[in-house]
Amino acid sequence: MIEIIKFNTETKYLIIASFFIAFAISFNEWGNETFNFFLGLFNLLKAFIISLFVLSISLYFQKKFAEEHGINIQYSLWFIQDVRKKEFGILTRTRFPSIPIGIILLLLSTFYGLYKSGIFFLAVGGFSILSINKNARLQRRFKTTSEREISQIALRGPFSLLVIAIISTLLIKVHPVFLETAKISAWLAIFNMLPFPNLDGSKMFFYERLQYVFWLVLIVLTASLILLTKTAIIPIIIAIIAALFITVYYGIKRFG
Repeated sequence: MIEIIKFNTETKYLIIASFFIAFAISFNEWGNETFNFFLGLFNLLKAFIISLFVLSISLYFQKKFAEEHGINIQYSLWFIQDVRKKEFGILTRTRFPSIPIGIILLLLSTFYGLYKSGIFFLAVGGFSILSINKNARLQRRFKTTSEREISQIALRGPFSLLVIAIISTLLIKVHPVFLETAKISAWLAIFNMLPFPNLDGSKMFFYERLQYVFWLVLIVLTASLILLTKTAIIPIIIAIIAALFITVYYGIKRFG
Protein backbone atom coordinates (compact mmCIF):
# COMPACT_ATOMS: atom_id res chain seq x y z
CA MET A 1 0.00 0.00 0.00
CA ILE A 2 1.37 3.41 -0.99
CA GLU A 3 1.43 5.92 1.88
CA ILE A 4 0.40 9.43 0.88
CA ILE A 5 2.72 12.12 2.23
CA LYS A 6 0.81 14.94 3.96
CA PHE A 7 2.32 18.40 4.24
CA ASN A 8 1.42 20.95 6.87
CA THR A 9 0.28 24.45 5.93
CA GLU A 10 3.74 26.00 6.30
CA THR A 11 5.38 23.40 4.06
CA LYS A 12 2.68 23.92 1.43
CA TYR A 13 3.24 27.68 1.50
CA LEU A 14 7.01 27.21 1.17
CA ILE A 15 6.56 24.88 -1.80
CA ILE A 16 4.06 27.22 -3.47
CA ALA A 17 6.27 30.27 -2.91
CA SER A 18 9.34 28.43 -4.19
CA PHE A 19 7.51 27.27 -7.30
CA PHE A 20 6.32 30.74 -8.30
CA ILE A 21 9.72 32.28 -7.53
CA ALA A 22 11.29 29.61 -9.74
CA PHE A 23 8.66 30.26 -12.41
CA ALA A 24 9.58 33.96 -12.55
CA ILE A 25 13.33 33.34 -12.47
CA SER A 26 13.25 30.69 -15.22
CA PHE A 27 10.50 32.27 -17.33
CA ASN A 28 12.94 33.36 -20.04
CA GLU A 29 15.05 30.19 -19.91
CA TRP A 30 13.06 27.80 -22.10
CA GLY A 31 15.45 27.86 -25.04
CA ASN A 32 17.47 30.57 -26.76
CA GLU A 33 16.06 30.87 -30.28
CA THR A 34 13.52 28.03 -30.22
CA PHE A 35 11.36 26.65 -27.41
CA ASN A 36 13.00 23.74 -25.60
CA PHE A 37 10.65 22.02 -23.17
CA PHE A 38 13.23 19.83 -21.43
CA LEU A 39 15.72 22.67 -21.03
CA GLY A 40 13.01 24.90 -19.60
CA LEU A 41 11.78 22.17 -17.26
CA PHE A 42 15.33 21.61 -16.05
CA ASN A 43 15.84 25.33 -15.38
CA LEU A 44 12.47 25.52 -13.60
CA LEU A 45 13.32 22.53 -11.40
CA LYS A 46 16.77 23.92 -10.62
CA ALA A 47 15.36 27.32 -9.66
CA PHE A 48 12.67 25.62 -7.56
CA ILE A 49 15.19 23.59 -5.55
CA ILE A 50 17.39 26.65 -4.98
CA SER A 51 14.39 28.80 -3.99
CA LEU A 52 13.12 26.19 -1.54
CA PHE A 53 16.61 25.82 -0.08
CA VAL A 54 17.27 29.53 0.50
CA LEU A 55 13.76 30.18 1.84
CA SER A 56 14.10 27.25 4.26
CA ILE A 57 17.50 28.45 5.48
CA SER A 58 16.30 32.01 6.11
CA LEU A 59 13.17 30.71 7.87
CA TYR A 60 15.32 28.38 10.00
CA PHE A 61 17.29 31.28 11.46
CA GLN A 62 14.11 33.23 12.10
CA LYS A 63 12.52 30.25 13.83
CA LYS A 64 15.65 29.58 15.88
CA PHE A 65 15.73 33.11 17.26
CA ALA A 66 11.96 33.15 17.80
CA GLU A 67 12.03 29.88 19.76
CA GLU A 68 14.69 31.31 22.07
CA HIS A 69 12.16 34.03 22.92
CA GLY A 70 9.24 31.66 23.40
CA ILE A 71 7.65 32.57 20.08
CA ASN A 72 6.42 30.05 17.51
CA ILE A 73 6.32 31.39 13.94
CA GLN A 74 5.47 29.90 10.59
CA TYR A 75 5.93 30.91 6.97
CA SER A 76 2.89 32.28 5.19
CA LEU A 77 2.14 33.73 1.78
CA TRP A 78 1.37 37.44 1.42
CA PHE A 79 -2.42 37.48 1.52
CA ILE A 80 -4.99 40.25 1.46
CA GLN A 81 -7.72 39.15 3.85
CA ASP A 82 -8.86 41.91 6.14
CA VAL A 83 -9.76 45.39 4.95
CA ARG A 84 -10.88 48.18 7.24
CA LYS A 85 -13.44 50.71 6.05
CA LYS A 86 -15.61 53.43 7.52
CA GLU A 87 -19.36 53.14 7.44
CA PHE A 88 -21.36 56.00 8.90
CA GLY A 89 -18.28 57.20 10.75
CA ILE A 90 -17.68 53.81 12.41
CA LEU A 91 -14.50 51.84 11.65
CA THR A 92 -15.48 48.27 10.79
CA ARG A 93 -13.66 45.22 9.48
CA THR A 94 -14.75 43.54 6.28
CA ARG A 95 -13.36 40.12 5.52
CA PHE A 96 -12.60 39.16 1.92
CA PRO A 97 -11.54 35.76 0.57
CA SER A 98 -7.81 35.12 0.94
CA ILE A 99 -6.05 36.67 -2.04
CA PRO A 100 -2.34 35.81 -2.54
CA ILE A 101 -1.45 39.34 -3.62
CA GLY A 102 2.31 38.60 -3.63
CA ILE A 103 1.93 35.78 -6.15
CA ILE A 104 -0.49 37.85 -8.27
CA LEU A 105 2.00 40.74 -8.45
CA LEU A 106 4.79 38.28 -9.26
CA LEU A 107 2.80 36.82 -12.16
CA LEU A 108 1.77 40.25 -13.47
CA SER A 109 5.35 41.53 -13.40
CA THR A 110 6.59 38.33 -15.06
CA PHE A 111 4.02 38.38 -17.87
CA TYR A 112 4.47 42.13 -18.29
CA GLY A 113 8.10 41.52 -19.14
CA LEU A 114 10.12 42.86 -16.20
CA TYR A 115 12.24 39.71 -16.33
CA LYS A 116 13.65 40.90 -19.66
CA SER A 117 15.34 43.79 -17.85
CA GLY A 118 16.65 41.44 -15.17
CA ILE A 119 14.18 42.70 -12.57
CA PHE A 120 12.02 40.23 -10.67
CA PHE A 121 9.16 40.83 -8.23
CA LEU A 122 9.65 38.17 -5.57
CA ALA A 123 7.75 39.54 -2.58
CA VAL A 124 5.55 36.51 -2.04
CA GLY A 125 5.49 35.88 1.71
CA GLY A 126 6.88 36.16 5.21
CA PHE A 127 6.45 34.82 8.72
CA SER A 128 3.49 35.17 11.02
CA ILE A 129 3.22 34.42 14.75
CA LEU A 130 1.55 31.09 15.39
CA SER A 131 1.67 30.95 19.20
CA ILE A 132 3.49 32.30 22.25
CA ASN A 133 4.91 30.12 25.01
CA LYS A 134 4.21 32.24 28.08
CA ASN A 135 6.07 29.82 30.38
CA ALA A 136 9.23 30.41 28.36
CA ARG A 137 8.78 34.16 28.79
CA LEU A 138 8.45 34.28 32.58
CA GLN A 139 11.91 35.80 32.98
CA ARG A 140 11.36 38.36 30.25
CA ARG A 141 10.16 41.92 30.56
CA PHE A 142 7.25 41.41 28.20
CA LYS A 143 4.91 38.44 28.66
CA THR A 144 3.69 38.94 25.12
CA THR A 145 5.86 39.71 22.11
CA SER A 146 7.48 43.13 21.87
CA GLU A 147 8.01 45.11 18.68
CA ARG A 148 11.75 44.84 19.23
CA GLU A 149 11.63 41.03 19.25
CA ILE A 150 9.46 40.93 16.13
CA SER A 151 11.90 43.29 14.41
CA GLN A 152 14.88 41.11 15.33
CA ILE A 153 13.14 37.97 14.09
CA ALA A 154 12.30 39.72 10.83
CA LEU A 155 15.88 40.96 10.31
CA ARG A 156 17.27 37.43 10.37
CA GLY A 157 15.33 36.59 7.21
CA PRO A 158 16.77 39.06 4.67
CA PHE A 159 20.14 39.12 6.46
CA SER A 160 20.55 35.33 6.12
CA LEU A 161 19.48 35.60 2.47
CA LEU A 162 22.18 38.24 1.95
CA VAL A 163 24.78 36.00 3.59
CA ILE A 164 23.78 33.16 1.25
CA ALA A 165 24.09 35.54 -1.71
CA ILE A 166 27.57 36.65 -0.58
CA ILE A 167 28.84 33.10 -0.01
CA SER A 168 27.35 31.94 -3.33
CA THR A 169 28.98 34.85 -5.16
CA LEU A 170 32.36 33.88 -3.76
CA LEU A 171 31.78 30.34 -5.05
CA ILE A 172 30.61 31.22 -8.58
CA LYS A 173 33.87 29.98 -10.11
CA VAL A 174 33.41 26.62 -8.39
CA HIS A 175 30.11 25.81 -10.13
CA PRO A 176 27.55 27.80 -12.19
CA VAL A 177 24.74 26.79 -9.80
CA PHE A 178 26.11 29.28 -7.26
CA LEU A 179 25.40 32.12 -9.71
CA GLU A 180 21.72 31.16 -9.73
CA THR A 181 21.75 30.80 -5.93
CA ALA A 182 23.30 34.23 -5.53
CA LYS A 183 20.73 35.78 -7.89
CA ILE A 184 17.70 34.26 -6.18
CA SER A 185 18.99 34.99 -2.66
CA ALA A 186 19.87 38.59 -3.54
CA TRP A 187 16.47 39.31 -5.07
CA LEU A 188 14.65 37.73 -2.11
CA ALA A 189 16.77 39.77 0.33
CA ILE A 190 15.87 42.97 -1.52
CA PHE A 191 12.14 42.35 -1.68
CA ASN A 192 11.83 41.06 1.87
CA MET A 193 13.10 44.44 3.09
CA LEU A 194 10.14 46.27 1.53
CA PRO A 195 7.67 47.60 4.15
CA PHE A 196 4.73 45.67 2.70
CA PRO A 197 2.27 43.71 4.89
CA ASN A 198 3.52 40.28 6.06
CA LEU A 199 7.00 40.91 4.64
CA ASP A 200 10.00 41.16 6.97
CA GLY A 201 10.55 44.81 6.08
CA SER A 202 7.19 45.91 7.46
CA LYS A 203 7.94 44.28 10.83
CA MET A 204 11.19 46.25 11.04
CA PHE A 205 9.82 49.49 9.61
CA PHE A 206 7.25 49.99 12.37
CA TYR A 207 9.64 49.24 15.28
CA GLU A 208 12.63 51.53 14.86
CA ARG A 209 12.89 53.68 11.75
CA LEU A 210 16.57 54.52 12.21
CA GLN A 211 17.56 50.86 12.49
CA TYR A 212 15.37 50.02 9.51
CA VAL A 213 17.06 52.66 7.36
CA PHE A 214 20.51 51.23 8.16
CA TRP A 215 19.59 47.63 7.34
CA LEU A 216 17.52 48.65 4.33
CA VAL A 217 20.45 50.46 2.73
CA LEU A 218 23.00 47.81 3.74
CA ILE A 219 21.02 44.80 2.53
CA VAL A 220 19.42 46.29 -0.58
CA LEU A 221 22.59 48.03 -1.78
CA THR A 222 24.83 45.01 -1.15
CA ALA A 223 22.38 42.65 -2.88
CA SER A 224 21.93 45.06 -5.81
CA LEU A 225 25.67 45.46 -6.32
CA ILE A 226 26.14 41.69 -6.14
CA LEU A 227 23.58 41.29 -8.91
CA LEU A 228 25.30 43.96 -11.02
CA THR A 229 28.95 43.06 -10.46
CA LYS A 230 28.88 39.33 -9.60
CA THR A 231 31.39 40.15 -6.84
CA ALA A 232 30.95 40.38 -3.07
CA ILE A 233 33.79 42.14 -1.24
CA ILE A 234 33.59 45.60 -2.83
CA PRO A 235 29.77 45.70 -2.67
CA ILE A 236 29.90 44.95 1.07
CA ILE A 237 32.39 47.78 1.71
CA ILE A 238 30.42 50.28 -0.38
CA ALA A 239 27.13 49.27 1.24
CA ILE A 240 28.47 49.57 4.81
CA ILE A 241 29.85 53.06 4.14
CA ALA A 242 26.63 54.15 2.41
CA ALA A 243 24.44 52.66 5.17
CA LEU A 244 26.38 54.46 7.92
CA PHE A 245 26.36 57.78 6.03
CA ILE A 246 22.64 57.66 5.13
CA THR A 247 21.63 56.50 8.62
CA VAL A 248 23.59 59.33 10.29
CA TYR A 249 22.14 61.84 7.83
CA TYR A 250 18.61 60.51 8.42
CA GLY A 251 19.15 60.60 12.21
CA ILE A 252 20.33 64.23 12.11
CA LYS A 253 17.39 65.24 9.95
CA ARG A 254 14.91 63.43 12.15
CA PHE A 255 16.25 64.18 15.62
CA GLY A 256 18.55 67.13 14.97
